[in-house]
Amino acid sequence: MRAIILITTPGPNEREALRFVQDLDRLRVEAEIVEADSREGIAMRELYDVMATPAVVVAKDDGALVEMWQGSWPQLSEVSYNYHT
Repeated sequence: MRAIILITTPGPNEREALRFVQDLDRLRVEAEIVEADSREGIAMRELYDVMATPAVVVAKDDGALVEMWQGSWPQLSEVSYNYHT
């Protein structure tokens, strides 16, 4: 499983994303932050049809989408549940 957090930087979402990743880490969810306007971020936005940031994507190792939230931060429990199922 992968948890990907897409944000635009600089901005307030950067600090919030770092805090979100720390909170997810306590729930045993490994998450990575990706700049939405980077080459990797643009590819992910296209792949998962992300229209707003922040976006949190939970995907299987093969890239298949499990769940996605965009435009606001989801509940940590929702991300953890989808990551661990």
